[in-house]
Amino acid sequence: MRAQPLNMVRLIDGADEQRRSHFPLNDFAEEEDGTFMDTMFFYWQAMRMPHSLIPKVSDFRPREVFSEANMERYHSVDVRPVEPPNFVMREHPGGKVADRYGNISDKPISQFPSRIHAEACSAEYNLCRTLGFPQYHEIDQIVCGYSRRYRRLLLPLADETGNVVRLAYVIRLLEPIARVF
Repeated sequence: MRAQPLNMVRLIDGADEQRRSHFPLNDFAEEEDGTFMDTMFFYWQAMRMPHSLIPKVSDFRPREVFSEANMERYHSVDVRPVEPPNFVMREHPGGKVADRYGNISDKPISQFPSRIHAEACSAEYNLCRTLGFPQYHEIDQIVCGYSRRYRRLLLPLADETGNVVRLAYVIRLLEPIARVF
């Protein structure tokens, strides 16, 4: 990414390391043009009802619109619990970490096998819930012995009363993995 992040956090905990960069949505528009992440953002915007900034979770049904192949990098988080560590991963990928530690779908974030990843996700998800505005990050990390680098777009979804109760998110893996630690 060419632009300066709004915020960058570097964390180390034992063998786990990560750099998490929060970028403005203007950078998203420039960097993700033509990607599935861009398509998902357009879909999120299209689901907003008149006089509403946040789509209703009941109207947001990307699995009915997009192919399963496109949905491999789509996930969601239940953010109804008051305390962010209790947010529940609803559609979380398996992957190498899940092969080793078990799938975390339908479990609270506090049960992530990496403490620094759990704490960072809790804070980022809570910010998106509180602001009710999409958030765009680049995450470069080694967690549980696995290295990955990706961009993530968080999209808030509201219940019938307008409270943010779920976050949809989509990621795009980046290559090559850059070690900056």
